[in-house]
Amino acid sequence: MTYEKFIRELKKKLKKCQNDFLAGYEAVFYNDGFSQKTTNESDFVKDTDVLYENGSSDTLAGDFVAIRKIAGSETAIICRQNIKYLYDEYNYGGWEWIEEIFRQNLDVGFREGQMICNMNDFEAVKDNLIVCLLNFPKNREKLDGFVYREIGDIAQVLYIRISYDDNNDMLTTFKVFKCYFDQWDLDKDMIWDLALANSCRFSPPRIYTSLADIYNMTEERGVFMADDANIKAITDRIWVPLLTTYPSINGAVSIFYPGVADKIAKMCDKDYYVGFSSIHEARIHPVGSIDPDHIRDNVKNTWLKWPDIALTKEVFRYYTDERQLRVE
Repeated sequence: MTYEKFIRELKKKLKKCQNDFLAGYEAVFYNDGFSQKTTNESDFVKDTDVLYENGSSDTLAGDFVAIRKIAGSETAIICRQNIKYLYDEYNYGGWEWIEEIFRQNLDVGFREGQMICNMNDFEAVKDNLIVCLLNFPKNREKLDGFVYREIGDIAQVLYIRISYDDNNDMLTTFKVFKCYFDQWDLDKDMIWDLALANSCRFSPPRIYTSLADIYNMTEERGVFMADDANIKAITDRIWVPLLTTYPSINGAVSIFYPGVADKIAKMCDKDYYVGFSSIHEARIHPVGSIDPDHIRDNVKNTWLKWPDIALTKEVFRYYTDERQLRVE
């Protein structure tokens, strides 16, 4: 089936689904290059560009379909899909799989809506608060109005975890609005500590010391925080350890988990450098094992090869005596 015919058939299928699981919803199609005409459409274009292109353009890049909830004279977008992605998935799994994608997205969108509605209630969201890392200079404007704190050029950002799809390795989150954070009127450090503890609970830290471990990540491999863990020391001679989480999405944040930085210092028996190779991972180098300028060069190469997942242009050092991670 051609891409153009797929779009025509998709419109028919979604129309038919309005008598089934899409009852009360409508599907709205937007063509590549669409430019906003109303305030709602402007928000849709910009939000879509942020989600899919990491930008804030006034023009849509790609064909999209949005599923909107109809409530009287009001409508609200529950989910959106890139049609090229749907076309590829159709060629993989047929129409039943496309329907399942929309069902899953509606479920996630519903839960996201509930979380947003409850965001002013700390007790309702506290167990799903997590922390993710972003490069601050690159995301400065996008973080306006949300909750974050800076460490060098890294922003620790407070999110609400909506869902995790382990079949597709996809984490769905929503940034916490600063206005709600302030309304909670609670100790700020307590909230951050709770969010990091939640992050650790959802995605526990792992250290992998060989390529075999990296290519065969399991929940059992790479455990190092327990006293009886197999990984007890990090020396200058072994393959450069990779710090991440299981699952490894946004795994670089694990260096900030409770007790992790101190545990690694104990394993290194000295200060160590942290080279963040992406938002998903970091390399651990005991001080004296490598020139930090070499680490810095490797980190900068990430920006050239994988700018979408690059985290920082800096090299960080953990000072054991001070128990503090700072830019080197």
